[in-house]
Amino acid sequence: MKKNRYTISKDSEIDVNILPLIDVLFVVLLFFMLSTLFLTKRYSFNVSRPSVENSSTELQSKTATTITIDKERDIFIGSKNVDLNSLQSELQLQNKQKKISQIYIDADRSIDYGYIMEVLGIVSTLDIQSISLAFDRDK
Repeated sequence: MKKNRYTISKDSEIDVNILPLIDVLFVVLLFFMLSTLFLTKRYSFNVSRPSVENSSTELQSKTATTITIDKERDIFIGSKNVDLNSLQSELQLQNKQKKISQIYIDADRSIDYGYIMEVLGIVSTLDIQSISLAFDRDK
């Protein structure tokens, strides 16, 4: 008895269905998009900045540190709450961990000039290349 072998006829076309592959790629893309949203640093401090009409903008560098001062005079480095007395030691600690090249001071407009000058005095004792004050553009 002779065995029958299955052969592919030359008339039939072979299809490669790539729709399942596209579905998997969309799921992977969606995963990366959503995961990057959760990995970015977003802090929600309510700060009413002063505004300036004509100004130049400079991009924030990767080694910049933001000091936020809210209307109750609470000081935050990133999301960490520090008091005025421990501000210098905290900045020195962060500077040892990762060299800080820029500091942005984001202060509420209701903070008096003297208090901001105290913070600037503490920051200026460190070896920082650039110290900037944040503001809102007047539209």
